Amino acid sequence: MNGSSPQTTSEIRRLLRTAGLHPNPRRGQSFLVDGNLMRMVVAAAELTRDDLVLEVGTGTGSLTRLAAEAAGHVLTVEIDAGLARLAQAALAGVSNVTLIHADVLARKNELNPVVVRELRTAAGRGSRVKLVANLPYGIASPLIMNLLFEDVIFERMVFTVQREFADRLVARPGTKDYGWVTLVVATAGAVEVLRHIPSTAFWPQPAVSSSLVSFRPRADWKSGLDVARFRRFGMFVFQHRRKTVLRIMRDYLKQIASDLEPGPLLEASGIDPKTRGDQLESEGLLRVSRLIV
Repeated sequence: MNGSSPQTTSEIRRLLRTAGLHPNPRRGQSFLVDGNLMRMVVAAAELTRDDLVLEVGTGTGSLTRLAAEAAGHVLTVEIDAGLARLAQAALAGVSNVTLIHADVLARKNELNPVVVRELRTAAGRGSRVKLVANLPYGIASPLIMNLLFEDVIFERMVFTVQREFADRLVARPGTKDYGWVTLVVATAGAVEVLRHIPSTAFWPQPAVSSSLVSFRPRADWKSGLDVARFRRFGMFVFQHRRKTVLRIMRDYLKQIASDLEPGPLLEASGIDPKTRGDQLESEGLLRVSRLIV
């Protein structure tokens, strides 16, 4: 990719020092400093001028600038006030970037309404919406889940993330890594771990390894789906993942004060009542959630 060069470790150190800032480990502030990897992230997103990019974790603006060179517009969100000021200055003159100083999450199961409004506006103008980010490890799971359950359709998500989380995204039913986020991603589209990343690609170096992930949600995955019901039921299943689905169904129907019987529901869904919650695949959970009225 032609254009600006990604910031080096020494440049980031200088920017932070000049601004009187230090990386905050509590916020997972490890800056991506491998220029080739940054270009790989942008290339994997296959950006065009028709795309609106959501970046979470602006940092010092290096990946932001690369994305802006290829995309129509970049909406970047930074929770840290000092970094937001630094990035705003570093990106001065880049006309197709909007920086929001905010927490992208209003709470665990809800996106910041300011971010949602910007995404809906872009989608309403016909822009394809893509996530391109070096994600802060601590928010990766709730962020991906909330983005998928939002009514804005993401055409692509390309992000770096802790390898442990990447392993969860591609886990198989019945394994220890398989969980609610795995099932939702499998239901929504196709996920691929493009490569694993050594800690040396970041500064400061994190204590864990990372992965580059590409996820392609299907535009129609929520068609005819009661999202609130599916989400409520699915979360309940994985809160009781070691129980049989018969027991889980019985407890859930009791909780929602339904007079439906679990046995016929499971039979109609083609699910063995002895199956454990963590062995359910996406198709089975979708079928049974649609039957619960």
